[in-house]
Amino acid sequence: MSRRDTFLGGGLVLLSAVGLYVLTVPWPETPDGFFHLQRVRALADALRWGVLYPRWFPDFAFGYGYPVLNFYAPLFYYPPALLHLAGWDVITATRLALALGYGVSAGGMYLFLRRWVRPYAALVGSVFYQVYPYRWYDLVVRGALPEFFAFVWLPFVLDSTLTVLRVWSGNRVPWRDRVVPVTRAGIMWALLVLTHNLTAWMAALSLGVLGSLWVLWRWKARWAAGLMGGLTVVVGVALAGFYAIPAWVEMRWVGIGQGGGEAGMLRHLVAPTQMFTFAPAYPYPAPADPTVPTPAYVGVLLLIAAALAVIRRPVSKGLLWSGGASLGYLAFSTTWTAGVWEGIAPVLAPLQFPWRWYTLLTPALAVVLALVWEESTRWLRLRWEGPLAIALIGYLVAYAWGQFPVPERTISSETITVEMMWAFDARHGQVGATWTAEFLPQWVTEQRWAIGRSATTPQKVPPVPPLTSLDLTSLKYLEWGGRYMAPRDTWLTFRVFYYPAWRVEVDGQPVRTRPVTNLGLLSAQLPAGERTWRVRWAPTPAVWWGRGVTAVAWLGVFGVWWWWRRELSPVWAVLWGGVALLLLSGATGWTAREAMLRRVEADYGPLVLEAAYVSPAVDGPWEVRLFWLIRRPPEPLTAFVHVVDAGGQLVAQHDAPLGGVYTPPDRWLPNFLLPDFHFLTPPADGEGPYRLFAGVYRPGMPLQPLRADRSDRDGRVPLGAVEVPK
Repeated sequence: MSRRDTFLGGGLVLLSAVGLYVLTVPWPETPDGFFHLQRVRALADALRWGVLYPRWFPDFAFGYGYPVLNFYAPLFYYPPALLHLAGWDVITATRLALALGYGVSAGGMYLFLRRWVRPYAALVGSVFYQVYPYRWYDLVVRGALPEFFAFVWLPFVLDSTLTVLRVWSGNRVPWRDRVVPVTRAGIMWALLVLTHNLTAWMAALSLGVLGSLWVLWRWKARWAAGLMGGLTVVVGVALAGFYAIPAWVEMRWVGIGQGGGEAGMLRHLVAPTQMFTFAPAYPYPAPADPTVPTPAYVGVLLLIAAALAVIRRPVSKGLLWSGGASLGYLAFSTTWTAGVWEGIAPVLAPLQFPWRWYTLLTPALAVVLALVWEESTRWLRLRWEGPLAIALIGYLVAYAWGQFPVPERTISSETITVEMMWAFDARHGQVGATWTAEFLPQWVTEQRWAIGRSATTPQKVPPVPPLTSLDLTSLKYLEWGGRYMAPRDTWLTFRVFYYPAWRVEVDGQPVRTRPVTNLGLLSAQLPAGERTWRVRWAPTPAVWWGRGVTAVAWLGVFGVWWWWRRELSPVWAVLWGGVALLLLSGATGWTAREAMLRRVEADYGPLVLEAAYVSPAVDGPWEVRLFWLIRRPPEPLTAFVHVVDAGGQLVAQHDAPLGGVYTPPDRWLPNFLLPDFHFLTPPADGEGPYRLFAGVYRPGMPLQPLRADRSDRDGRVPLGAVEVPK
């Protein structure tokens, strides 16, 4: 690269990253942004537990759990989660990750365009790609952070896939130089799939349509190139198979695709006469608006491109293809194509909103603008190209940011907590921090808005023989177990949604499980006797298939690099092997951490406080989790946790309905293992160590706690001491 390229491209990368970081202060309040921040927090929590890829977030859906990352592409959440673990708060970590990605997207588009045009044309096209209003609509209006992050990979996918088409349509390219680009493009496709699967789906459909037209134009010379172009997508999906295959196969177990339907898609098609906005600055639509307007300058740009194609011969083929693709994406969001949407609804239904095609329209228009600039300046032999480029860039930036939505200061990192997530879901009648309950297991038949409330219909549960005792001795992120004693075969129910991945074992052997009540709770059959038991999240057949496909693809790419190139550097070999080892560790659970449980066994008659888990934090609340065995549903009770300093003074406490606000007593069952969450913040300057106590009392009678066989004279059950982390 020349010095000019370094100055222009590097400056654009730096300004993009800094600009986004600054413009997200304060953090924009958006419909989806809060959900994605909660997922970042939850992933960071899973990583603290040593779980590298949690398909199920146990604290979502009021603590019943939710298989978010089993279906939603996971890659975006890792950079901010790792930054959060490094010490930044959730919002700052997310802003940093988005800013870094935004800078990378600028560099990627600049490098791609420089293959075809001169520096100023590449700069103009790259700036257009960075500030096109739809990208900012994703970020500051919708809060669609993964889709916004998917723009990082589109230039690399486009560049690597076109390289494959080029080398396979030539006759003088050595064989080894034909094979390796397929693997490189496959890696780019895999990154896109793992970041935002819907964007990858649209890109694959586009490659299929445009690639087919390109091949049919000269079949004999291009059929092999077309096959290899399709193979890049296959390689990408295979590399991402550990995620993509279970997400596809297990869709029937959850509510994906049941929220909008064909009618919902058609409602978001725009009339051609209402497509463009002629406002001097882009008027960002409200989140609830059914359509997203297109800037009028897009129409002007395409008209100029068409005029060049007619007047200037021969015109760049890239201009014809990118201009045609842009027209197709625009048309596909209008009512003109309603018949197409209706005809192939099963294929397009996952997109939900036709204007999602603007994600691919953005890079297509960036290419059009760069090529129009290149053709025009060459044809007209314009002088002062630099000042003209700067003037156009200034207009694009002013147009995108002239009516920039002013964020409200209502979201801070202090609000990104489990408690706030449950309160948000309860307030909006939602579940699992999603708007459509798309990941809700199908065995949950309760009304979505009532999951955290009393049952809408009486629970029908057959009577079960009582357990003599139940010990909880082991606790991991998605696994817990211990010992039990039962005089007869019985059933034990857990406060977690049933899902086929849950595996319950007694003495190391799997036992029968079933969903019970309209909440679809996991219930396991326990044989009589004194035995060990364990519940864990286990790989389903689809997960095993996905892992196998990824392993084969991973080794295949490595083999291609090694045997065809014979130039595999030690750095790349170590990197590829290191990532493989990381994936293997995540699959096997080697890194999973076991919590230190405090054995309690305080018997209150109808319920027993079996164990407690204490997770003190350096800043923020402590999490104290009490585990109760409900022998028979008792009267409503209030549970409390007290923190007492070295001098015996009460320095913090938390009182809440036993089982939490979102698990009322009519949700309890016989032989029900009920976790009870309490969050406390003891004074930072207090004298340690602290002692913890727990107990229960009838509502309105806090001075008369119920007594258990292990209660002290104040009716409290000791949980042990805890030190404040330094």
